[in-house]
Amino acid sequence: MVREITTHLIKYGKVRREVLVVVTQDLTSQSADAFGIRRRHGVVIAPVEADSPAARGTFKSGDVVVSVSGRYVADAIAMRNVIVY
Repeated sequence: MVREITTHLIKYGKVRREVLVVVTQDLTSQSADAFGIRRRHGVVIAPVEADSPAARGTFKSGDVVVSVSGRYVADAIAMRNVIVY
């Protein structure tokens, strides 16, 4: 995380944060079973705010995210850190 912050400071003179305006939940064994998937790690997208960056990026409620830009995300915190930094 420090490396990403340093890169932003050097490149932009400030830390840029991306905003999706989306609610997420960690993918659990129970939710994976409910979705009928074998994966046990990732993030479930909950309601997406209309006209938000997430909606424009085609996120839909119920989507399961397992990686962002090729980086594995185990849970909602990891997803946030990949997007923010």
